[in-house]
Amino acid sequence: PSQRFGLRVRELFERLVRMLRRYAVERHARIEVERPVGWPIRSFSGAGSRCFEGGFVIGEAGSFVDPFSGEGIPHALTTARLGAEALRKAFRRSEPALAASEYERLWRTHLGVDLSLGELATTLLRNRHLQEVWLSSFYSMVLASQEDPRYARTAGGVLAGIASPLEMLSP
Repeated sequence: PSQRFGLRVRELFERLVRMLRRYAVERHARIEVERPVGWPIRSFSGAGSRCFEGGFVIGEAGSFVDPFSGEGIPHALTTARLGAEALRKAFRRSEPALAASEYERLWRTHLGVDLSLGELATTLLRNRHLQEVWLSSFYSMVLASQEDPRYARTAGGVLAGIASPLEMLSP
């Protein structure tokens, strides 16, 4: 069974279901909970192409999952839009084979830097020798956020995966 920090995911889920059922009974409501199904989600790695002969992959299938926040839906929507744009351009030029290389260029232009920064940050966070540096950095972020609402929105947006990490690096 999956266990981390002394917690078992299955037990937590069962406790949640019992709590929801009690809540529903108290309110004379009906609740249905199905057996959970899941699989590992691969986060972004800048290595390799997302294209193959005759096509390309978008969203989670292309590992367009923010390594820092775990968010994937915004990137799925973006890569779908970029894929459609690449296909339109290729068919306008009557060169369907152009779609894959155009898609590769588009996603790297629109998402490459942000996802690569997330990949770098999570790689550094996993380095136990840098733990004190990261903890003091997060503490500084919290203090700065208390003083500056604009910074708080930016930092929160980056941590939630809805703002570009580049915004944190700009003055």
